[in-house]
Amino acid sequence: FAANGAKIVAVQDHTGTILNENGFDMASLLDHVAKTRGVAGFKGADAIDNENFWDVKSDVLIPAALEGQITAERAKRIHTRLVLEGANGPTTPDGEDVLTDRGIVVVPDVIANAG
Repeated sequence: FAANGAKIVAVQDHTGTILNENGFDMASLLDHVAKTRGVAGFKGADAIDNENFWDVKSDVLIPAALEGQITAERAKRIHTRLVLEGANGPTTPDGEDVLTDRGIVVVPDVIANAG
């Protein structure tokens, strides 16, 4: 992704959520995660509240860890053009309805993470 010119601006994991609207230095971030086992404390970004992750503006949102993360309430706050479901079942049925009504394309998990 980043190697092809995309900017990754927010990352969330079990240790926290980080934001850099200019895009992360991915080599530095990956090195940090390898050493610390998480994104928390990465100096190339600002720590933000986990719930504020869903307010970050993006072209593509890739929920890639847990089921049921994109609820109807969160779907109302998401500012993206495409949700690429990397996790199994990250979007609730009500959440998907909200995204669809808002014109946000959802690539379902069975296609996005098949195999």
